[in-house]
Amino acid sequence: MKLAILSRNGKLYSTRRLVEAARERGHSVRVLDPLRCYMRIASDGFAIHHQGRPITDLHSAAIPNFRELLLAALAGEQNKNIEMQGPAGRWLSLRILPYRGLDNTIDGAIATLVDIDDLKRARDFAEAVVATVREPLLVLDAGLRVRTANQAFYSLFHMESRDVVGQQIYEVGGRRWDIPKLRELLENILPRQTVMMDFELEQTYPGIGLRTMLLHAREIRQGDGERMILLAIDDITAARRAQSPA
Repeated sequence: MKLAILSRNGKLYSTRRLVEAARERGHSVRVLDPLRCYMRIASDGFAIHHQGRPITDLHSAAIPNFRELLLAALAGEQNKNIEMQGPAGRWLSLRILPYRGLDNTIDGAIATLVDIDDLKRARDFAEAVVATVREPLLVLDAGLRVRTANQAFYSLFHMESRDVVGQQIYEVGGRRWDIPKLRELLENILPRQTVMMDFELEQTYPGIGLRTMLLHAREIRQGDGERMILLAIDDITAARRAQSPA
C-alpha cells in the first residue's frame, strides 16, 4: 500500500515513527510538506499538488475513498476509523485527521494506521457467541447505545435490527426501555459493582403485553480499554403467573 504523511519536518520523532511503523508492515511511504502544496482551481474542479505533482490522485483498492478522506481532513472534518485488511491479511484501522498549527489553522493532515487484527478477531468471535446464545442478549457501548443484539431478543420483543442497533437502550421500542429501575442498574449500580444478577423489573411491550424479567448485567473492558456492557434477559413471566394464586 502507498501512504502519504503530511508533515512539516520528516525528521520529527512522531513523523519518523509513523514512517517506520508503515514500512515495517510493508507499505511504501512518502512524507510531504503541506506548505509546499497548492490547490489548482478550475471550472472542472480542483486538485491538490505537491511540488507540481497531484497528490489527490493517490488511491488504494483497500481504501477506494482515500481522496475524499484526505480532502475532508484538510477541510477540517474528523474522520471516523476505517477498518481494512492489509496486504498480509491482517486488519488495520486507518484514521485521517486535520493537523492544526499554533494559530489553529489547518496546516496538513495526520494519518494513523493501527494493527487491530487481534482485537477485531476477538470482537468477531464475541459477536458470534452473542448470536448463538438462546436467551435475549444485548451488547451496549459506553454511551449505553446498542452495539448488537441476538435473534432471541428480536423474536421476544417483535423488533428488527434497524430499530435497535445504534439506539440508546432507553430509546428502543418507542422508549419502552426508559425504565427508572433500568437506569438505576446501568448508571448507578453497575459502575460500582461491574456485575449484577437477577435484577427484576416489569414492563408492558407492544404485542406481548406485561413481562416480568430478570436482568443480568456485566461490565467488560476490551483490549483497547473500551467499556462494554453485556445485558442478558430472562423472561420469567410464565413462572410468576404459575406462582400466583388462581
